[in-house]
Amino acid sequence: MSLFFLIFSVLFFLSLTILTIFFIRIWPQLILLDVEKLPEVRESQKKDEILRRRVAGRAIGKKLKMGITRAWIIDFFKHKQEKFRSVVDRLERQILKYRSRVSIKSLSNEEQVARGRQIKELLHEAQTALMSGAYDTAEKGFIAVISLDAKNAAAYQGLGDVYFAERQFTEAQQTYRYAIFLDKHNEQALIRLAEIAEAENVFESAVEYYQQAVLLNDNISSRFLKLYELLTKLGQPETALVAIQEALNLEPQNPKYLDNFIEASIIVGNKNLAEDGYQRLRMVNPENQKISTFRERIDLIILK
Repeated sequence: MSLFFLIFSVLFFLSLTILTIFFIRIWPQLILLDVEKLPEVRESQKKDEILRRRVAGRAIGKKLKMGITRAWIIDFFKHKQEKFRSVVDRLERQILKYRSRVSIKSLSNEEQVARGRQIKELLHEAQTALMSGAYDTAEKGFIAVISLDAKNAAAYQGLGDVYFAERQFTEAQQTYRYAIFLDKHNEQALIRLAEIAEAENVFESAVEYYQQAVLLNDNISSRFLKLYELLTKLGQPETALVAIQEALNLEPQNPKYLDNFIEASIIVGNKNLAEDGYQRLRMVNPENQKISTFRERIDLIILK
């Protein structure tokens, strides 16, 4: 009996090991909903690294240590398996529901045109529902689009916006990251990810996302302002000063930017910059109640 039990135990654990290996191998395909294979994502990361540079010659925040896709994989395995699995299951079930209504045969040119028109209409209806706050309707609409066009970045963006509006941040993060994988120039998804990170007090991640958005478009001053605010919270005053300088370069007469610029200059002990900001603030907003306080604080700075 003991020999039989021993053989049974060995076979049982061997079978369990094989099933585990099989599950690990097919799981990435399931979480991507058969849209892309995970190895292709990794290969894409190798061929197209995310651009890193410094704003005004200096680093803004912590450098990215991994690509978006790798970060997505790590996040998945950090105590979020159960939550995300439920998201995947729900999304996959709904996509399969819509796909069951669609013929899998090859489409003629006329049918492709009709399909494109249908996708455009569904996307517009879903976006309209999203803007009106009808989130359930919007979610179904975006999923319907995905069922017809599995690589529709706008549909994933919209779906992420639905989850963001409902404060389902885990679902929103995963959806935005895949939207970025489909469209690496998706600034809106990066900003949303930054906002989620900030809402969860993960300021370093928020800085990284804003930094990526700046690399895509450095003509939006509010992004540099956010970097200034986040870097200040992280205790990086010198880098924060660089960020607010960039914001001020884009809007030289913005009183709020001048106020922050003076504050940052005083904190790092740069009297010349603080004096320059002070004089500019006096010209732009002479009624500013901080002017006299700024004057006193600037006078206390010892020139280095």
